[in-house]
Amino acid sequence: MAIDEAFYVDLFRQFSRGESKTHVSVEEIREKSSERMAMVAPALGQLDFDQNSKLIENAMFILEAQGRMPKRPRELEGEQNTIEYISILAQAAKASLMNSVERGANFLTSFAQSVGKPEIISIIDEEKYARKYLEYVGVDPELIRDEDEVDAVRQGILQDKQMQKNLAVDAQAAATARDLSQAQPGQGSLLDTWMDAANG
Repeated sequence: MAIDEAFYVDLFRQFSRGESKTHVSVEEIREKSSERMAMVAPALGQLDFDQNSKLIENAMFILEAQGRMPKRPRELEGEQNTIEYISILAQAAKASLMNSVERGANFLTSFAQSVGKPEIISIIDEEKYARKYLEYVGVDPELIRDEDEVDAVRQGILQDKQMQKNLAVDAQAAATARDLSQAQPGQGSLLDTWMDAANG
């Protein structure tokens, strides 16, 4: 019994058994899952930090020293390895973090509305917030643009907007020039206005 408690056997049984009640709302399921993950997450995190990560890093170091690992791309030379866990428990832990991100966004939105200060939302870095959420829901990193690509896309959007603005200014200038070329003095045209202004 003591061994089962030390290794969270009862908690893992709850994970595998799931909910027995009927008519359970999605929010109730999320809350229950978050409670369970809050109980086991510290133990899993400590296990990953004290044992799993070190074992994986040591294995990678040995394999690289033996030449049995694929050669790193030039862009990754000298970079530190980032270990990504993809087990069911790791995914459940990320799902719990995703719920926290959602609750945080919902709270800030409602709080900003209740106090009449929408600028409160600006305390969050929207891009980092979005990237973390996509990470927690398990989106393939290859589908997400890196910062350089995002900057290039945004620069392209700004250039397109500036080009459209310039075209609008050019069109307005062309229309004004056409009106001036067709205007006759003494008929209240734009040319008369300009002449009156020039004559004081």
